[in-house]
Amino acid sequence: MSARREELLDLAESIIEEDGLEAFSLGSLARAAGIRTPSLYKHFASLTDLEHGLISRGFTRLASSLDKAGEAASSRSGENSLVQFARAYRAYAL
Repeated sequence: MSARREELLDLAESIIEEDGLEAFSLGSLARAAGIRTPSLYKHFASLTDLEHGLISRGFTRLASSLDKAGEAASSRSGENSLVQFARAYRAYAL
């Protein structure tokens, strides 16, 4: 994945976090990036492609959090692994 595509995904996440999903559009992303909307198609085949990129990032972060929780739970004998996974999911979701 190109660095510019990653930057655009970062911007998309920022817009959604700050202004809400309802405020997000290809136009708002292009404005935030300082480019024209058609230029986004150099990096994303469609709005759906951009959405898939955001979803993929989210699942990657969740998987990483759960992996870390699993490692932590296996190294702690006194704490329930389910509790560790729940904490990891809560941290991801918030």
